[in-house]
Amino acid sequence: MKAAVEWRAEGGLLPEFLGRLQEEGVPVTHIRRQGDTLLGTVAAVHYRRMRRPARRTGTRVRIRRKRGWGFRVKRWQGRYGLGIGAALAAVLLWQLSGRIWAVIPSGIPTEQTESILHAVEEMGVAVGAPVGQLKQREISLRAIHDLRQVIALTVNMDGCIAHVDVVADNTNHPLAVDIRLSDLVATRDGLVVSAEITKGKRVVKVGEGVTAGTLLATGAVDTEHGMTFGRSAGIVLARTQRTLTVEVPMTRVDWLPDGYPQTYTAFTLFGLELPLAAPLRPRSCYRRETDSDRLTVGGLPLPLGFERERLTPLRAVETPLTEQQATEKAYALLAEKEQIELGNAEIEQQTVTTVCEGGTLRLTAAYTCIENIAAEHPVTVVENEKGR
Repeated sequence: MKAAVEWRAEGGLLPEFLGRLQEEGVPVTHIRRQGDTLLGTVAAVHYRRMRRPARRTGTRVRIRRKRGWGFRVKRWQGRYGLGIGAALAAVLLWQLSGRIWAVIPSGIPTEQTESILHAVEEMGVAVGAPVGQLKQREISLRAIHDLRQVIALTVNMDGCIAHVDVVADNTNHPLAVDIRLSDLVATRDGLVVSAEITKGKRVVKVGEGVTAGTLLATGAVDTEHGMTFGRSAGIVLARTQRTLTVEVPMTRVDWLPDGYPQTYTAFTLFGLELPLAAPLRPRSCYRRETDSDRLTVGGLPLPLGFERERLTPLRAVETPLTEQQATEKAYALLAEKEQIELGNAEIEQQTVTTVCEGGTLRLTAAYTCIENIAAEHPVTVVENEKGR
């Protein structure tokens, strides 16, 4: 569409104004009267030629609207930075579209997320890595070999997003290798009070004392058709003696802030880190805090943002504890240790002794427990062949 100007003329001698426009050869169109004003349209190149007729007839002419690509392009003339920026943005988008923007794990236990992501990063699955250089089959095979805590790992690309799908090592998982032959052995010393064997043949008797490693049940069963091999399973309850010890210093050490914290900020872009502050010089003792402020789209973090690290210097402040305070702390630690060490064991009797010497409170607890001491132990069968 050619550039045109819609104008409004008012005041003066409007009929004479139109006559002079015709004399000057100004091609005006769409002329119409609207009250005391005159409306019309003229090509943009002829608009300046309307000044002389307007001046001689005392008419005031104003622009109502500008139309055409000529006016739209003119506003961008001289703004070379916009064109250069658009070209650079296109090149940058073309280059970065072939790289990994985010790595999202799936099926990884929380405590193993960091170690597994660090392992796959060494295999090339990292933010900023080229997608075309990923060898997904080799990564899966190497992950199974290097990572003992997984039995399957695959990397699936969804555009620029790398999804790391993991099947954790779980003996109950269908992909886990099944045990063909196993025995039940005792995990600790004790006196057997009951034995319920669901698979295999029971070897131990109720009332019999056993030591750690004693065979309780076997998967090798002799039948009328010969020897059969399989797994052994069951529960063998025994009365055991357990001892737990905890030590609590009579002095409590608190780490308190000492001085002003230091903050290190860096701008990250596809794995590249651009420092915005001087490197930190931490003391021997400090508290480290990290913060990440990433650009997100739809809840997905993009490889663009700021990383902050804050170091707060600390100093040790010693506070003496009374014997009652140390005893309360020792019992709290003992309760945590009971939960870990004894687990589901039934405690029949408990005897606690407390000794305070050398600035340390030592609490020793002796237990008589009823617990399951049976553990499944895989067995390998080796066949002897004659002539070898």
